[in-house]
Amino acid sequence: MEKLKTISGSEIRLLVGGRSNVFLVSNNQIKILVDTGPAFSGKLLLKKLKQQSIISIDYLLLTHTHFDHAANAQELKDKFGLKVIAHED
Repeated sequence: MEKLKTISGSEIRLLVGGRSNVFLVSNNQIKILVDTGPAFSGKLLLKKLKQQSIISIDYLLLTHTHFDHAANAQELKDKFGLKVIAHED
């Protein structure tokens, strides 16, 4: 699993790759999930989060709401109580 660190100390982790990538961006204060992937990758995403001991996520940032980027949004919102950020269109 790829993990990058920014100059300011934030981490960017690739959780699920493929047709649609899912990233977790975090620092000492917040965790932001970027996209959720297609429906068929939902179980894999939850498995990756569990493997990395991620028990809380603050925000879900959807780059756009196509099925391959946002299909698991409701499940993750229900599980983590996160806030969803998306463009109004």
